[in-house]
Amino acid sequence: MTEPRTTGPDGDSPVDDPAEPGALDIGRTSTFSLDRPAGGLYLVAWLLTGIGLATVLIGLLATAGGGRELALAGLVTASIGLVAACGYQVVARRTLRPASAYRGPSPVLGFFAAATLSSCLAVVLGLAGLLGIESGSDFLLGLLVVADGYVVVIIFFVVRTGALSWTQMGWPPGPGRAGRFLSDAAFGLIVTVPVVVPVLLGAGILATILDVQPTSRIPAVEGGLATLIVVVGAAVVAPIAEEVFFRGFALTAWQR
Repeated sequence: MTEPRTTGPDGDSPVDDPAEPGALDIGRTSTFSLDRPAGGLYLVAWLLTGIGLATVLIGLLATAGGGRELALAGLVTASIGLVAACGYQVVARRTLRPASAYRGPSPVLGFFAAATLSSCLAVVLGLAGLLGIESGSDFLLGLLVVADGYVVVIIFFVVRTGALSWTQMGWPPGPGRAGRFLSDAAFGLIVTVPVVVPVLLGAGILATILDVQPTSRIPAVEGGLATLIVVVGAAVVAPIAEEVFFRGFALTAWQR
């Protein structure tokens, strides 16, 4: 006869022995309950994230003065809530999952935490007049802000907690991975061309039909140095940041 197993939050793996002292039964994953590891942190994460997102929405819809400041306050609050949620998952999964399993935060949750942290920093830099959208240096700084959000989440919630090491995530690429790196780059280039060209063509046709001018995410700059800065941002900073977070962290975590 099979013994019952106790599952952890968010589909966590069952504990080794639900009958052993200290084992926790927190019920179904769809149940909002504080009877779980770090229940206080779980509650704080829910409250701050919900309040923060609601405040952002109110700030964006506000027609009177102060809407921008209200939206920023909501964004900061939501960021704290999402960071608390990442911390909660680390605590809960270290309690409920075996050592061989992945015991860090969900990559989806980590992505939203990184996105809100980056957005907070970008808004602050924008209000201080240090970040715009017109120049090549602003474009590069914006990409660095996004990359910083990814790296901060990985360092504090994945690497420092022992969920995954940089080596396990494939960084830095060693000599033995050089061939794989080149083959992956070639494969990406081969796939990108037939995908991007039809999309750009379709976007151009749609813009002509609707009589609109699509905005470019890459600023139009003049001069050798400004062009070089934009190229470094688009071809070096952005791809490396995405590779570190999505291929290195997210895919490795999901494989485990």
